Amino acid sequence: LAMVDHVYILSAEEGSAQIRFRHYTIVLKKADPKTSDGRLPRIELEESGPAMDLTPRRTHFASEDLWKAATRKPKRAGTPTDGGVVAKKQKNVSWDAGLGDTVGQVHVGRQDLSMLALRKTKALGKGKGAAHGDDSSEDSHLESI
Repeated sequence: LAMVDHVYILSAEEGSAQIRFRHYTIVLKKADPKTSDGRLPRIELEESGPAMDLTPRRTHFASEDLWKAATRKPKRAGTPTDGGVVAKKQKNVSWDAGLGDTVGQVHVGRQDLSMLALRKTKALGKGKGAAHGDDSSEDSHLESI
């Protein structure tokens, strides 16, 4: 129950032209021991918006020629055009069945990760004295302790 926290409700009544859209937040309250066994919480819905009452204005289809122009799919390469000519097919390119959107695949070779330039952190270095080979100062400090 803790995973679900929002509810969207779309409703329409018969005979009414309105479509109602509501958004609620689920609130888990303490269970009432008189009405339940106390294991499950009481669930309440609080309206959290947006709330809309939609009224459709157009309830008829367009004329046949306007509908045909609006739902026309674009022509694409690789299919016969009006003259019956087939264009050259492109490699790794396809089209989805819906609106004819072009979908392509890009093939990339393996990357050599040994040549990858990473940031060098100073925290992992040995320090200024170790870089110059001056270990005597560290040894003398340890001996004095």
